[in-house]
Amino acid sequence: RQPRLPSPWQGNGTAWHLCARHHDECVCPGTLRWGSGTTWWMRERKEGEREIRVRCDTSDLPDILAADESKHCECSRATTTGAGGKAKFRIVEGGAFEALRASGGHKWVKCAGQWHTCTCPGYVRWGNAGRWMHFAPKASAPEAIVPCRVDMLPDVALGDNGKHCECLVNTTPAFVARAGWRPRYVGCYSDAPEASSERAMPKFAGRGTLEDCTASCLGYKYFGHQSDLQCWCGNSYDRFGASHTCRCGDASDLGAGANCVYKIEREATKANKTKAKVVQ
Repeated sequence: RQPRLPSPWQGNGTAWHLCARHHDECVCPGTLRWGSGTTWWMRERKEGEREIRVRCDTSDLPDILAADESKHCECSRATTTGAGGKAKFRIVEGGAFEALRASGGHKWVKCAGQWHTCTCPGYVRWGNAGRWMHFAPKASAPEAIVPCRVDMLPDVALGDNGKHCECLVNTTPAFVARAGWRPRYVGCYSDAPEASSERAMPKFAGRGTLEDCTASCLGYKYFGHQSDLQCWCGNSYDRFGASHTCRCGDASDLGAGANCVYKIEREATKANKTKAKVVQ
């Protein structure tokens, strides 16, 4: 006879707990996952359902990891129910958004550090360094609001203080504007001297308007706008000091040898006016 397993909802609720081995029954009052290693199928409680009760085999669950007898069920107390009982997001499998990424024009951008809240009009991932849990907005919601904290979500990277949330963004100006990212003018700063092969901002991101540069440089803290509307992205801008040669706002020639520097910030959206700006 197998020993009695520990109750999956005892403890602090910050991690997945073994609920049942292969072919045994799992009773989970939170979120259930079924699989092994890095391959999991997940399910939440349905509205009005007090607990999930399943047999942990293919009679009740999808046939993932065929012939792998190490498959089992785990349970976490974490659910997607926010304050006041209102659901803010739903759990999705990691492959749900791969078609978007494969089509190009999408990338993950840090949305919130641990202990902060991520508001994203698309997919969100929580974790770090290849260990992620994925979420999406509820069907009736315009955006996912995810509390990026281990007392409300499973601790997918135990002991890693670098855990954070990222938002999968469509890097078109229209999407970026709708998501609340805006450029804030910082000042005029020199670019690399002629004798230097290094730039004040290392990544060239094409040419365009301020909105184009904002979209192209998401994931960086700043961008520089110079010359014939060139966009340069970076996480610092003052390596070569301040300048007075910029013509910021000129429709065609912003001046060479210096950047009109902007910081990429995120304004509170209508659905989330009280939330802090995006953490870069």
